[in-house]
Amino acid sequence: MNKKVIISLIIVTTIGLFFYLFVSSKLERKPDVSALQKDLNSSLARTRAEAAYKLGSLHDSQFIPLLEKHIDDPDERVRYQVVVSLANLGSPSGYQELINLLTSRDIPFSEKANISENAKGLLFMHHETAFPFLIKNLNNENFSIRVKVFDILKQISRFRSHKETGLFN
Repeated sequence: MNKKVIISLIIVTTIGLFFYLFVSSKLERKPDVSALQKDLNSSLARTRAEAAYKLGSLHDSQFIPLLEKHIDDPDERVRYQVVVSLANLGSPSGYQELINLLTSRDIPFSEKANISENAKGLLFMHHETAFPFLIKNLNNENFSIRVKVFDILKQISRFRSHKETGLFN
């Protein structure tokens, strides 16, 4: 091969490598936590909900206290996302709020079934750590919560018995 072709191949390869490194660094970039903390205080509910979601998806329990400060957000979508993120991080307050969501009267009727089912699913998914809160709420003064918690515990029991027999291994 002649020198010009070899030099051209080296240049193209080098440019390709730099482009790959640039693109992959952008794709693997971790979220800016300080920006997410600011976003939790945004005037826009959607921004606050997205920040809560992103903090929960980092799977770092250091964000539990920060998220707990926003558990009483004025917007129900933000409150819901904060609760989901707290539960995903293993927070006791997140589990308790999920249990409360099972029968919340603050949820619009059109969303009630969906949010209740999501709460049940999250409690089931985190049953290893949420179990004490589920047991505690078998004595909840709200009959509806007791019934729904009992239903979740039945699902967990069935899952565990199937797992022990090898059906879910």
